[in-house]
Amino acid sequence: MKHWQGTWWAGDREFCFSYPPPGVGGCFRVTRISANCYELYDFSQAAGSDETPPDVAGLWNGRMWHANRPTTCEARPSV
Repeated sequence: MKHWQGTWWAGDREFCFSYPPPGVGGCFRVTRISANCYELYDFSQAAGSDETPPDVAGLWNGRMWHANRPTTCEARPSV
């Protein structure tokens, strides 16, 4: 696992990060999909501009959850 020094920030339904050169960065729409699971969608793709998460398995760019509780990402409710 790599650990990079950088910055991140969160806003209204968005999560952004930036690493100094030669690193990378970006912003993602955050969508809560279950009690302790959040999917991230790249703003530069169509799914990032949608108000609701797409109903396509695996279209997300990343997932996050509160580390102090069990993840519920595999228990995504059906739409």
